[in-house]
Amino acid sequence: MSYAIRRILLIIMPVVFLAASIFCIVMGFKNVGYQKDYIPVSGEITRIYRVDDGGDDYHFDVFVKYTVDGKEYESLLGEYSSSFREGAAIELKYDPADPVNVITAGGTSSTVLFAMGAVGILCALGLGFRAIRGY
Repeated sequence: MSYAIRRILLIIMPVVFLAASIFCIVMGFKNVGYQKDYIPVSGEITRIYRVDDGGDDYHFDVFVKYTVDGKEYESLLGEYSSSFREGAAIELKYDPADPVNVITAGGTSSTVLFAMGAVGILCALGLGFRAIRGY
């Protein structure tokens, strides 16, 4: 790889990492704000289905049952953990404006986004210093 191309990459990569990191952190804050009004409720995992996406790719659809104001709901949970078992109790949070929208009470998506953002910023700083020093 020529010196000029390597130098350009050393300048572009920190910018890309920084932009992706800022995006992750903003989405983490948005996720926290989005879920702050959700109300805790106990539920039960009713069904877990493996869904083949083609080839070797697959994901799991998890359905949960819970009761809000005397009305029972069954909703698709937007996450999966290998610890989930059909019939198991689970702590959830639901959207009071639309009780069909439900998440796990101990959701870690915001934490993951913040961690990815922090690691990305560290990578951007490392690459930036490397570009400045001319490596």
